[in-house]
Amino acid sequence: MSADGTELSRAIVLPDGRAFEVTRVTSKKRLQGGWVYAIQIGEHMTSLYKDAAGWSGERWFVVMRVAREG
Repeated sequence: MSADGTELSRAIVLPDGRAFEVTRVTSKKRLQGGWVYAIQIGEHMTSLYKDAAGWSGERWFVVMRVAREG
């Protein structure tokens, strides 16, 4: 949380314990029931979603992609 109350995503921690630092947040847009953030992790861009209207409270989702070899 910043001083003005804005949430800032600093890291993604997966259930298996792997952690990825969010190096940059490039945009934030309001969606029905939540927010979507365009984030950068290292050299990779992805989307981070905050569902504020979940049945059990707030939930976060991230779009993960598997790196291709070759």
